[in-house]
Amino acid sequence: MKIWRMMLACILLVPAASAAQASYGSGKNPTFTIEATRLVLNMRVTLTGKPACNSSSRLVADIRTEAGKSFLDILNAAKQAGLSVRAEGTNTCTLLSNAEDLRSLKLSGVPFR
Repeated sequence: MKIWRMMLACILLVPAASAAQASYGSGKNPTFTIEATRLVLNMRVTLTGKPACNSSSRLVADIRTEAGKSFLDILNAAKQAGLSVRAEGTNTCTLLSNAEDLRSLKLSGVPFR
């Protein structure tokens, strides 16, 4: 009986956890800057689903982390190859109070040149 209650609790919690809204947007030739230890990304499009804390419509990552270094590499590769980028946020603004933390970047296979 205890296992069934735990399974039911998990089933009910998963949709609640996935219901949190986070920003996402796709764009050609996004701009980015390095501000101290942060990569600040401006997709140059309106972000969909951004949380209230993201008043600047930007996404940010810490470049001291492996993920942050990878994001920077991906953005440089996209710029050189002329690829579109899709970015997704985490629904939190911990690195900058007005920019959402970056969760993932995805390159599209179609050059935009």
